Amino acid sequence: NSLRGDATNEDGLLLIGGLLPGPALNVETQLSSLPDFSLRPGRAGDRLSLRPGEVRRLPIPLNPTGSIQAQVLLVAGDMRTPRSGVAVVLRDASGRETARAVTDFEGYVLFEGLAFGTWTVAVGEQASIGLALSRTEPDRQTSILISPQGG
Repeated sequence: NSLRGDATNEDGLLLIGGLLPGPALNVETQLSSLPDFSLRPGRAGDRLSLRPGEVRRLPIPLNPTGSIQAQVLLVAGDMRTPRSGVAVVLRDASGRETARAVTDFEGYVLFEGLAFGTWTVAVGEQASIGLALSRTEPDRQTSILISPQGG
């Protein structure tokens, strides 16, 4: 139940001392401690139990991630007006809902910490084309156009 501010060396290694053997310990990486905000641990955390005198190696893989920013616009004739308070759904490549957000006062939502791959953003039946996130293009923007009838 402690927060430690120890940093890794240039090889990405860290020796944490003073851990007592016995009950299992939960180990997690605090996102705010990472020097690159686009990196995310490969898993939420680890649970380990130590025996007396044991030194254990615990690899914590960090994966690069990306983001998608979407704006919802109401289309009426030639006018495009940002819509606030609209529910926006993020779907992965298999069409599974992975996140949901509500647009801000300028019609924007931001989905961060996304694994590289193809994503779609939808409002009701309106959806973006597949948005591919990759190491060369980690951040994408899109607009979702909706009609006054709400579709």
